[in-house]
Amino acid sequence: MTTFIETDSYVRHMEPDLFIKGNILYTDGCALKTTDGVTSTTIAGHSTTCYHHFAPGLLARFQWLTGFRQISPSEVVVADHSQHCLKLIVRVTLRVSLYAGYCGSRGYVTGTSAARFDNPLSIISDIKRPGMQLVTDYGNDAVRHVNTLSSSAPHSVSNFYQSTSYLDYPRGITQHPVSGDLYITDYYGVSTVAYSLKSISKFAGASSASFRDCDFNNSLFYYPT
Repeated sequence: MTTFIETDSYVRHMEPDLFIKGNILYTDGCALKTTDGVTSTTIAGHSTTCYHHFAPGLLARFQWLTGFRQISPSEVVVADHSQHCLKLIVRVTLRVSLYAGYCGSRGYVTGTSAARFDNPLSIISDIKRPGMQLVTDYGNDAVRHVNTLSSSAPHSVSNFYQSTSYLDYPRGITQHPVSGDLYITDYYGVSTVAYSLKSISKFAGASSASFRDCDFNNSLFYYPT
């Protein structure tokens, strides 16, 4: 194993950069950065200076960036986890603005300006409903829908699925390319939410956090991301 590039803080998410071909876009603590594997460039925020402030580029501040989704080559929606909101970064102008929720105020409320998250974490595009984003709402044990089709922010937030009994602090999320079923990591393993039925089942892991390497059905996890 070799080091690809050193970072200043925790890297929670990375993926190919659609704005600069060949680069990797990644979160570094409280900043969004891009790298070619040799040098890194900060797009917005500061890795270790963390609070909430809307401003362009390096002057912007985030509380803790976890997930993000590139909704176009020049626009990135980021989850500011500890500020309980989603923010939009425009790559051309470096403008940072509110995208959904209300920064600094947690809750479980649908709507536009009234919408609230509780520590949103990961974001993916919903392949079954173009124009909608799926967001893991960590503190609410929920997956939320964000409508990106409206022309103005804050964008509308609705509830896709919630279970305080079976979905324990959801983190990562991905989607089956045909059925649209969701695979979600939580405290104890991986759960599946059937898209059409909105029913949940345990895909891997158990009902408590532990660690065990074995066949997939009997494996145990300790806070997978």
